[in-house]
Amino acid sequence: IESLVVTALNRISANEEFVEFLSQEGMEFDTVTKMKTAIYLIIPDEVTIISSILLLLINFFGYGIEKGLESILYGAFLFSIMYLLMLFGNKMFKKESLGGGDIKLMFFVGTILSPANGMFSIFLASVFALPFSVYTLVKDNNKVIPFGPFLLLSLLIIYMFNLDIIAFFNFLSS
Repeated sequence: IESLVVTALNRISANEEFVEFLSQEGMEFDTVTKMKTAIYLIIPDEVTIISSILLLLINFFGYGIEKGLESILYGAFLFSIMYLLMLFGNKMFKKESLGGGDIKLMFFVGTILSPANGMFSIFLASVFALPFSVYTLVKDNNKVIPFGPFLLLSLLIIYMFNLDIIAFFNFLSS
């Protein structure tokens, strides 16, 4: 039912006041978050910040201070890389190329993956997004494609299959 509501609101271009009204009228946080994501193509700060804090707490208390600090460092590094990519893309395309949610999402990715695998996740997400981008470019030149789902898909694949890009390159060089 929630996905039907989100689709319907997306089709009628629901405005921000309507979404806020629904959230005040008792709709669940999850539903309102999904609606904001679908309508405005944003990754809500609540999602990235809460997820990052939870993972940092798990790393600090489950694996020790060193792992927790390492996660913060990796997250900050990947956040910075994605921010630099956004600046480069904005300059190159003369319009917004990445949203702030994508940049913050890379901090979350950094709490899970190493910097090398995090950069690989950006590459893999770009490969996954390419067919959608080409199709959208041909069909509707002004359509914006959210990059966050592709980042999460690449994170999921790298994490679930325990891929290590450094080990892969070491294997190729030997």
